[in-house]
Amino acid sequence: MKHSESKFGSSARKSLIDGAREVYGAVSTTLGPRGRNIVLWKHYQTRVQHDGVTCANAVNPEDPFLNAGAAIIKEAARRQVEVVGDGTSVAVVLGYAIASEALQIVESGVNPMALRSGLEKGKNILVENIGRLASPIKTKDQKVQIATVSSENEELGGMIGETLHKHGEDAAIIVEGAVGIDTFMEHREGMQIDSGYKHQIFVTNPKDMTATVTKAVVLVTDYKLDNIHDLIPLFESAVAKSERNIVVIAEDIEGSVLATMARNKMEGKINFLAIKAPSFQREEILQDIAIVTGATFVSRQMKTDLKKLTIEDLGYAEQVISTKDATAIIGGDGEKKEIVDRIASIRKQLEDETREFNKEKLRERLAKLTGGLHIVNVGGNTETEVDEKKERAKDAVLATKAAIRSGIVPGGEVIFLSLDDLTPKSEDEDYAYRILKKALRAPFDKLLQNAGLDPGEMKNKLGNSPFGCGVDVTTGEIKNMIKSGIIDPALVPQEAIKNAVSIAISIITSDGIVAEIEDEPK
Repeated sequence: MKHSESKFGSSARKSLIDGAREVYGAVSTTLGPRGRNIVLWKHYQTRVQHDGVTCANAVNPEDPFLNAGAAIIKEAARRQVEVVGDGTSVAVVLGYAIASEALQIVESGVNPMALRSGLEKGKNILVENIGRLASPIKTKDQKVQIATVSSENEELGGMIGETLHKHGEDAAIIVEGAVGIDTFMEHREGMQIDSGYKHQIFVTNPKDMTATVTKAVVLVTDYKLDNIHDLIPLFESAVAKSERNIVVIAEDIEGSVLATMARNKMEGKINFLAIKAPSFQREEILQDIAIVTGATFVSRQMKTDLKKLTIEDLGYAEQVISTKDATAIIGGDGEKKEIVDRIASIRKQLEDETREFNKEKLRERLAKLTGGLHIVNVGGNTETEVDEKKERAKDAVLATKAAIRSGIVPGGEVIFLSLDDLTPKSEDEDYAYRILKKALRAPFDKLLQNAGLDPGEMKNKLGNSPFGCGVDVTTGEIKNMIKSGIIDPALVPQEAIKNAVSIAISIITSDGIVAEIEDEPK
């Protein structure tokens, strides 16, 4: 049985900020190259982590009201890593700083909804200012620097930066664990799509929440699959041919089809993987997948009868790796000539297309078909070391792609000290902007504290230094950060500010918590 317990008013908000503080305590320790590690212990495993979002996800206070506050700040960390791949520690530090300051103002009697409006206006101003301060990233060295800073590993940084420089930001890079201690890059035929598994029941590796199926037959269709009776003949014919690894890529998969696939997966009878097709250019991308895998594209337009499908209509892939947001198809069994013809057709469309948006989407499809998949095989002496390096490699891929898209800014959290264009036009904005100005110092201060340096002393040394100067925390010296290679994608501070303000607003505008409690068994 379950029941609920409630808190309201100041008591509720105090629980929220206390829960957020527990996440902040674990995550802020990891900020920067001189930040410390956090040991994550479970009954069956011990992991040593320097990754902000991993440490955040491990914090689960026993008190349900504190857990609610922890969940708010953890969600912001997850959004940060999903969009940028880096800056989760900064987002948590900044979010906790803004929420703490804002909560004091609210408890003094200021209306939280008015304060919310001021925080959102300030957020937009700060994000725009960072965009204006950003410099475009063009050289291979800059891309290698971004990847190296994010991965905290020169070998990984070199591999990832060089690959993205050579093949462009649309290059599909997959990170996997290697057998042995060596880390190496491997290129394989395949493609990646911007859509992932339908449900986490299909996950095969809970550590990184990926679903992997090897030597799989592949169904590709733009039908919405919801009636299992339409597919029973196909699945039975596949099993009769000893094909028990089946990937289904469709417009959507739900109802009895999803339930049957999930049940067979759980019972170990058939290793299913359900993937929802991308929503944009769905038919074209599904046709690309069908050609790469050698499948028949089962189209609604052709009015194909699903009950008449046989195993001959399925394609084949050596490996399909799916996350919540993306899927890599490796080693498809498509005919080389058909793939070449498809590439030529897209290039012809690109020549004839006049609208820039459509051109960009055609370029993305072309890159997916021609570039193949670049696999970073991460080695190490122990499983714990490999897991930690894999997380950093994944972050580096996202961060470097973000830098190519949005440009770069000086690293070392000095960018937050350069944002001084907040001029209030009302009392509510005055409160909000003062909160933001004070909180913007928190990432720089915490970075230096983790390195054993005095933030006040270093700010005095920086004085009126030109834009871009900051502190190299590994040496304690004042340097031009960009010339020294200490850089961040502009998207890192931009998303950190967005997520931090979201944390603060969620906490200060809440006036109650209703927590579900599991009754202990009698």
